[in-house]
Amino acid sequence: EDKPSHLISATDLSEVVSRYMDSADTQRVYDAFLLAAEAHDGVKRKSGELYIFHPLEVAHTLAELYMDADTICAALLHDVIEDTPFTKADLSKLFGNVVADLVDGVTKLSGGEFTSRQEAVAASFHKMMLAMTQDFRVVLIKLADRLHNVKTLGVRNSEAKRRIAQETLDIHVPLARRMGMNALRKE
Repeated sequence: EDKPSHLISATDLSEVVSRYMDSADTQRVYDAFLLAAEAHDGVKRKSGELYIFHPLEVAHTLAELYMDADTICAALLHDVIEDTPFTKADLSKLFGNVVADLVDGVTKLSGGEFTSRQEAVAASFHKMMLAMTQDFRVVLIKLADRLHNVKTLGVRNSEAKRRIAQETLDIHVPLARRMGMNALRKE
């Protein structure tokens, strides 16, 4: 399927990472893209775009910040554990424990165990903060994920737009500021 001109492609991402990564790491990033594309095959976002463009955008944001191969791989795979049959063990076997731990740290907790949406958001935020104490790259992936989600809010209903925007202002913007990620914070 053709890629709309405003979306990042795997080739665009490969061009960015090949500027600063060696060929082995560039290949790992491409392999992560292939797995993400397979895992999300046929899935579309609310906008109608193929889902794979979302992790590509998240990975591209981080590649523009010259993040390492593990971070870019985890960005490409960040929704795989949450939304597909692939497990943390699968990712660990294919991409190593660091990538699997990063993806797991970004993955929201399953919703069935909470009595309210607010409780679920708080628990997922708490999980991300604990993961961040192990590896700060978890929050970088989460910030890039949120940035792309905010950029694509147009298709959501008014209530969802307000809720997501407020969450972003309350949690993600201050996090980006504290981490010194001013360009990302402003966006």
